[in-house]
Amino acid sequence: MQEKVWKYIQEHHMVKDGDRIIAGVSGGADSVALFCLMEKFRERCLFDFCVVHVNHNLRGQEALRDAAFVRQMCRDRQVEYFEYSVDVKKTARERKLSCEEAGRILRMEAFQEQMRRWNGTKIALAHHRNDLAETMLHHLCRGSGLRGLCGILPVQGEKIRPLLCLEREEIEQYLKEQKIAYVTDSTNDTDDYTRNRIRHQVLPVLEAQVNQRTVAHMAEASDKFQKIEGYLQRQAKKLLEECRRADRQPGFLDARLFEAEPILQEYVILLHLEQICKKRKDVTSVHVGEILSLAKKPVGKYVQIPGNYCVVRLYDGILLEKQQKKEAEEKREIFLKPDAQGHFCEESVSLRIFPNEGRKIPQKRYTKWLNYDKMSNDLCLRTRQSGDYLVVNPAGGRKKIKDYFIDSKIPRQMRDQIPLLAIGQEIVWVVGYRISEAYKVTEHTKTILEIEYKGGYKNVREN
Repeated sequence: MQEKVWKYIQEHHMVKDGDRIIAGVSGGADSVALFCLMEKFRERCLFDFCVVHVNHNLRGQEALRDAAFVRQMCRDRQVEYFEYSVDVKKTARERKLSCEEAGRILRMEAFQEQMRRWNGTKIALAHHRNDLAETMLHHLCRGSGLRGLCGILPVQGEKIRPLLCLEREEIEQYLKEQKIAYVTDSTNDTDDYTRNRIRHQVLPVLEAQVNQRTVAHMAEASDKFQKIEGYLQRQAKKLLEECRRADRQPGFLDARLFEAEPILQEYVILLHLEQICKKRKDVTSVHVGEILSLAKKPVGKYVQIPGNYCVVRLYDGILLEKQQKKEAEEKREIFLKPDAQGHFCEESVSLRIFPNEGRKIPQKRYTKWLNYDKMSNDLCLRTRQSGDYLVVNPAGGRKKIKDYFIDSKIPRQMRDQIPLLAIGQEIVWVVGYRISEAYKVTEHTKTILEIEYKGGYKNVREN
């Protein structure tokens, strides 16, 4: 068995000279086997390792017994030992998690903390093939995709799993032959946790009544799934880069996405969400399907996803953007004075007035010249309100600002973010778009008001 594990380590390039490895050791059979093998492998590779034991404070005296056992084992073998005490129940309450999930998170936080303190390079975990099979079944029943069916990876970032080539029976037989003692966690015999129920009630039935090599076959399937997943990820990265454009917001994807194979579309969406909003765990296949359905929906339609994000259908693609928080959706407005500066939604606004000397009017999106002669009231820069209108022709014809947004094909999710320069309910300038016909500079204008708005890119469409 020792040679089998060493070959597996080499195959997956888990350990190299100079590594400093943190080994998670609970005192159970699996982790004790990991400890003993890591100690032996130091004769073959120049790495160092220490042991981290995490007390979850769930089993009283039994937990103290486990810690004492691991501590003495390290002392006998002259291996550095570090112990962490965590409150799983408290964390589960605070983070609204199951004790099973909270324990897993706290263990990993302890390992990573020791990595920082000890200048570690790897974290060795004692997962084996039975754990892999349990994980695959758990993910399958919860509706996971191909990534979930990959189960547990042999190498995942700084985490390595040298025992993933072994089944539980092999590990226990090895310890018996080597006359190596270990402790038993009494909670492993209960069905309080989901994984325990799969371990006690599902896998034994599959092995007894379907195929006795169920665990081995699932490990082989996991290896194939990992290769397929890797290929699809590489293809998705290529397509993602093709669908992004340097002149657009980071959350934008070109409509060419919808011409690709459906499975690649799904992978691109998931990868896009992972990179832009760092959210993937809470995003389900239902969310992905709704996002892809935007391809057949009108411009302005959108899908909300976890993390306060939404995906909006644009004319030439889709846009992933952060939604405004409710507390920030209160009426936003500032009143402006000529020859002054101000700030609106963290962007700067400046105004100045000067006589009309017949100079050519600049054609800039965020700098506009307006007829100051017709302005009798205070100018206000704000977002849209009910009753707003825009004069759209020299005859004084009006259009509701809502209708203007629709006619201009501005996505619904962007309409409440676009700044408007207003006098009362009359819109003088839709920032980034057009000015009112009533306030255009003519040859009869005596005084010009110049207004410059800096930072409008994020609120308006592209040219």
